[in-house]
Amino acid sequence: MGRGLRYFCLASDYDGTLAHDGQVLPTTVEALKRVSASGRKLVLATGRSVDSLLTVFPEVSLFDLVVAENGAVLYNPSTKTHRSLTHPPVPAFVTELQRRGVQPIDVGECIVATWRPYEAEVLDVIRSQGLELQVIFDKDAVMILPSGVNKGTGLLAALDELGLSPHNTLGFGDAENDHAFLGMCECNDEATRVKLEPAKTELRRHKRKYATGELVEDKSFYFRGPAGKMNIRIQNLTLFTQIAEGIDDETWPHHLRRHDCSAWLRAAIKDGAIADEVALIENSGELSAAESRAQIFDATRKQYTNPA
Repeated sequence: MGRGLRYFCLASDYDGTLAHDGQVLPTTVEALKRVSASGRKLVLATGRSVDSLLTVFPEVSLFDLVVAENGAVLYNPSTKTHRSLTHPPVPAFVTELQRRGVQPIDVGECIVATWRPYEAEVLDVIRSQGLELQVIFDKDAVMILPSGVNKGTGLLAALDELGLSPHNTLGFGDAENDHAFLGMCECNDEATRVKLEPAKTELRRHKRKYATGELVEDKSFYFRGPAGKMNIRIQNLTLFTQIAEGIDDETWPHHLRRHDCSAWLRAAIKDGAIADEVALIENSGELSAAESRAQIFDATRKQYTNPA
């Protein structure tokens, strides 16, 4: 039997993967029809809300299920029904963002979304209100969801409804928020690229995993602050530098004094060399918050930014 016969489901991102500038080419639609005609299931995983998707993609009925709002909503095109997989946005959170002039703000069933450069304002409101929310980036999009919700959790719900496993699934995606579900799929678009010799391949996978991948909850970094009022989860090094830039000058030194950054690099990222370099920065009592940030960012970015 052919190796491909074990895959009974294709799971794909929408923007940047199937669609460009929001539109899907007719040739891509025909290819999806052929996959569906073969008896395989199709699952779409998107950061868009259901309403937004329906306005740009009339052929959504090709898909058996849609994971919308970056994993928070499951939509069935054949029955036109959908269900939330987590709780709705906190009204006070949205109101405060609006009061601060964050715009545009899109509020879905569960997701709140805006665009860069408003991530610092978003993080400050999360911290000040003590909310258990996470910030997820998709290129310039800034998406806010309850902690632990992502395309991976949404895909698991979809596969459970279809009676399938991630081991039966091919995954395709192109951005930071896709790694959560791509890492679960038995085969994904990264796994089919040109193979290098074993040592270089392993290093490449290591860098990609920790630079833009999706670490599990107990391996993630958490900005909690001196009073423990924050709970901002960091799943990879790219997100670490993006979020840390907006962390206030009370919270950042708190984590440095505790050596949280170097401990995370050593235990979760498994990079002792960079952990040692960061520990020296943490031990320096002469650096300002801005200076220590810059030095730690330099230490991590030189190895983990845009890994080859």
